Amino acid sequence: MSWLILPKVLYMLYFGGTGAVFAFLPVFFKDAKHLTYTHVGLAGMAIPFAKFAAAPVLSGIADKLRIHRAMLIGCVLASLVLRVSLLFMNDFPRIILTIVAAESFGSVGGPIFENGVLELLPDKSMYGRQRLFGAIGFGTAVLVSGLAVTHAHVFWPMFANQGVLWVLFLALSTRLALPSDPGFRSRHDKVFPQDEETADSAHDQRPDAIEMASATDQDDTKADARIDNAPTASTGKQPAPQQAALIEILHVMTKDAYTTIFFLTIALSGFGAGIIDNYLFIYIEELGGTKTIQGMARFVMCAAEVPMFWYSGAIFDRLGTTGCLVVTFCAFIVRFLIYAFMSNPWLVVASEPLHGLTFAVMWTAATRQAFAIAPQGLGTTMQGIVSGLHFGLGSGMGALVGGFVYESKGAFSTFMLAVGTASSSLVLLLIAEWTRWRKNRCNGFNPAAAGGRQRTRNGYVELHGT
Repeated sequence: MSWLILPKVLYMLYFGGTGAVFAFLPVFFKDAKHLTYTHVGLAGMAIPFAKFAAAPVLSGIADKLRIHRAMLIGCVLASLVLRVSLLFMNDFPRIILTIVAAESFGSVGGPIFENGVLELLPDKSMYGRQRLFGAIGFGTAVLVSGLAVTHAHVFWPMFANQGVLWVLFLALSTRLALPSDPGFRSRHDKVFPQDEETADSAHDQRPDAIEMASATDQDDTKADARIDNAPTASTGKQPAPQQAALIEILHVMTKDAYTTIFFLTIALSGFGAGIIDNYLFIYIEELGGTKTIQGMARFVMCAAEVPMFWYSGAIFDRLGTTGCLVVTFCAFIVRFLIYAFMSNPWLVVASEPLHGLTFAVMWTAATRQAFAIAPQGLGTTMQGIVSGLHFGLGSGMGALVGGFVYESKGAFSTFMLAVGTASSSLVLLLIAEWTRWRKNRCNGFNPAAAGGRQRTRNGYVELHGT
C-alpha cells in the first residue's frame, strides 16, 4: 500500500468508528437510558475529563517505555469493548464509570496515530490532506448511524458500525511505522519517493514555518544543544527520564505569555465544541428534528472539514497560528448566534459548514504548532497534551457548565454563553499578540531583517512576529 494512501485509509476508519457512536451519545443517554439534562451534562463532562487526565499520561508512558504499538492496539480494543457494554447497563453510576474507562483508554489512540502520521510526512503542510479523510469517515459514519437508528428505533447499529470500522483500523495500522518499531527512521533522516501529492509541495523546500512567541534566548540555545545531541528514536535508545521530560514539556508550555495563551485557547475552543457535541442534537429534537436531521447535520459538518483540511497547509502558512485561531473563534461566534436564534431544525444544516473553520483550521494549527515545539522524543506526549486540553478539559467544562445552564436557563442562554467564551478567546489572542510584539520590540528583534525565521529546539524553522 502506498505510503500516502495508508494514512488516508486509517484516518477514515479511525474517525469513522469514533463518529459512529460519539455524535449520538447524548441522545443515547437521554432516550435509551432516560437521563436528565444534568445527568447528560455530567456524562458529557466525564468523557472529556477522562481524556484530559488519561491522554497525556498514557501517551507519556508510550513514549517512555517505547510501547506505542502495544498501547495503540490494547487501548483501542479496550475502549471498544467498554463502549459496547453500555448497551446492557441502566444504572447511572455504572454508566459513568464505564464511559470514563472507555474514553480513558480511547484517548491515546489519536495522539499515537497522529504523531505517527506527522513523523511520516516530509512536508507538514501535507498533514491536512491526510486528516481530511478523517472528516470524510466521521461524517459518513454519522450519517449511516443516524439513518440506521432512525429506522430501527434502537441504538445497537451504531455500536456495530464502530466495531467494524475500528477492527479494520487496527488490522491496517500494523502497516504504519511508529517510533518504537524496530528500524524506525525519525523525521530527521527520512527519504521519501516523489509522487503526485508530494510534487504539489516540492517547489517549496523550506522546513515548516511555525509561529512562536519570541526570539530564542541564551537558555533556549543551551537547551537546543542538549536536545540536538539527545538520542533519536532511530538509535533505539531510551528518551530522557520521565521527570526531566515533564520539566522540559512544562518549560515549553510556560516559557512565555504567547505560548501559554496558545494552549489556553486550544482548551477554550474545546469548551465551545463541548457545548455543540452534548446539546446541539438535544436542541434539534426539541425543535422537532429527527435523528436523520442530526445525522445530516453531522455529515455536512464533516464535509465542511474536507476543503479546509485540504487547503490547511496554505491557510496556515498564510495566517500563522494566531491568524488561524482568530478565524476559528470568529466562526464560533457566528455559529452559536445561528443556534441561539434558529427556530427551524433544518437551519442547523445550513450553519454546519462553519465547522470547517471552527475545527479543521484550528486543529491544523494546534497539531503543527505542538509538533514543532515538542522536545525530541516527546512528540506523542505533546500531541496528547493538546488533545487532552481540547477534547478533555475544554470539552468537559463545556459539557458540565452547559448542562447546568441548559437545564436552568434553556438553549438560548447556553449558546449565548458560548458566544461570550469565544469573544473572550479573541481578546486573549490579541493580548498575546501585543505582548509578543512588545517583547520583540524591546529586544530589538526585527522579524523582517531576520527573514522572519529562527532555528528551533527540534531542528525546524519558526516564524517570529509575522
